[in-house]
Amino acid sequence: KIVSKDDFGENLHFNATKDFNVLLTQIMNKETPRRSLFSLPFRLFEGEGLTIGIRGAKPTHKLVHMKAETTRVVETKTKWICADTAQELMSEDMKLCFSYGGEKIVFTKEELTKIRDFGEKGLTLIGFKPTSALKYHYNIAHPYFIYPDEEQYEGSRRTFAALHKKMIEKDKIAICAAKIRNGTPFTFVALKAQ
Repeated sequence: KIVSKDDFGENLHFNATKDFNVLLTQIMNKETPRRSLFSLPFRLFEGEGLTIGIRGAKPTHKLVHMKAETTRVVETKTKWICADTAQELMSEDMKLCFSYGGEKIVFTKEELTKIRDFGEKGLTLIGFKPTSALKYHYNIAHPYFIYPDEEQYEGSRRTFAALHKKMIEKDKIAICAAKIRNGTPFTFVALKAQ
């Protein structure tokens, strides 16, 4: 068959660079193994009990030292130094305390874990806000990417896709309470559909 200009309509010119970059990104996304950091229930409506499964991944990044002769990946180490003696402290030398009523109350790690460990781990939807309500300075930690986990709850993919689609259509973000691991407190998070 002979191809004519009418077969293409108005789109006779293509941006090869843009199309190649999109194709390259799609290939890299498929080749990069997705290492999930957590698998959680996502409670959409607490009263009705609608829950879907999600998995979360964090984009990988590395710190590098650029001022040497060759670029090297940075190793991070933490040392605790005593303010009075300037000696290095070991973990058994330190205690956790809080000031309350003018007194310092000392807690063991086990006691703090019990205090922080309330509620089940998971992601709980609290409500929605306009995307404009999410300010840049609210981003105080690395972002996580979540995706549906059909293995936990059947129908997770469809429900997640419907939520994602409506959040984009209505230009909304979801405000949630997140508890990724046991022994950690809840944190408020914003889910932005992209």
